[in-house]
Amino acid sequence: MDMKKVLKAALCFVAKSLWVSFLVLISALLVIVALVFISKSTSGDAAAWTQAVGSVVAIFSAIYIASRQSRHQIELAKKIADEKSVAQAARLYFIAKEYSDSVLSVVDKDVWVVKTDNIISVTFTRMLNRINSNFDDDLDIQRNEQIHVLRTQLTALIFALDNSGLGAVENRASLVGQLQEQAPKVREACLNLLRAATPKTGTI
Repeated sequence: MDMKKVLKAALCFVAKSLWVSFLVLISALLVIVALVFISKSTSGDAAAWTQAVGSVVAIFSAIYIASRQSRHQIELAKKIADEKSVAQAARLYFIAKEYSDSVLSVVDKDVWVVKTDNIISVTFTRMLNRINSNFDDDLDIQRNEQIHVLRTQLTALIFALDNSGLGAVENRASLVGQLQEQAPKVREACLNLLRAATPKTGTI
């Protein structure tokens, strides 16, 4: 958890504590005032004061309960959003890792020849389809940057594998080789995003 989150959590705790203290103080003052007036009033006036104080305390109690429920709903919504963000970051990282690992099999470094196996092309096409279908509603700016990079690299790689009109085999191998060098950087960037989205549990 970074300092901004720690500070935000501390401010929320202080605000909640002050609000509860305010309600307790007001209720205590009302009770004290009521006791003073009751001790100086007739039995009829005392009953009226008791009823009035009870009504005020009930109102403050209702306000406190409603405020607490509202805070609970906000916290629950934030928890759900955080869990979704972690899931999206994890999904993106696993796709990036699969892409980075798979792209190593495309180029044979000894002869520098692109393997044009259709199975390899289909594998990368499926990765691209997963990106296109799973991240349409992702509003995280940093993840969207890496999604764009992955889309671009996968599209170029699929084109290099499938399109024989690109040029000489050496040119295609050179293009794929450049993508191969860039792929680990994308994987590392996605891993950092996953770490940033995940609480410090020591598991990532």
